[in-house]
Amino acid sequence: MRRLFIALALVLVSGVASADDAFVAGNRVAVAGDAKAAAADFERSLAHGWSAATLFDLGNAYATAGDWGHSILAYERAELLAPRDPAIAANLAHVRADAGITSPPPRTVDRTLAVLSADEWTWIAVGAGALACLGLVALGWAYRRRAAGMLVIAGSLAAALCGVAAARTAPSADSAIVLARTEVRLAPVATADAVFVAPAGEEVRLGAEHGNFFQVHDGDRMGWLPRAAVERVVPSLQ
Repeated sequence: MRRLFIALALVLVSGVASADDAFVAGNRVAVAGDAKAAAADFERSLAHGWSAATLFDLGNAYATAGDWGHSILAYERAELLAPRDPAIAANLAHVRADAGITSPPPRTVDRTLAVLSADEWTWIAVGAGALACLGLVALGWAYRRRAAGMLVIAGSLAAALCGVAAARTAPSADSAIVLARTEVRLAPVATADAVFVAPAGEEVRLGAEHGNFFQVHDGDRMGWLPRAAVERVVPSLQ
């Protein structure tokens, strides 16, 4: 058993070391001006686990190489981990502009809720729920029942509101980025007529799957894209 624990520890340490080595190597070749090699090193580092810093550097490398689709995807993922990082937001906006990607400004409520991440709203909801439970326990006591009742009401209301905020700010599992300029077809076959062209970096919603194609929704437009042309912002667990 002891040998097993030692072996597992060595595997974990070697995995972290490999990720660090790839990250350092990526930054070294990025400084040398080889953006494609840097992106490959950062991708290798991310295979051991995501980090906002590595995803940010990956986005920079792809942007330098002129690969808008992969760059926007990397920045989107970095923003999930660090939603208030101004450098990520600025670079993402800059690359979207370079790629010609336009999107309507977020509504006031969405902009307000984005102050916190979905995980942070969830933890606040959990804390508010715990206060409500504490109030329920206090209701069994013979004194200060009114204060306990107010605690139950306030905690329950706060938990519900924060739960809604968490759901609203959580990334959609169907959100995906178009990796390269691709024709969106009328049917899930390569010979079908093209209905519109999706530019690299465009965000779409994934729908049905058929063979090697995804049905995608881009605003009020719909069609089919090859699987290789899009990638989910939040990878599927399947």
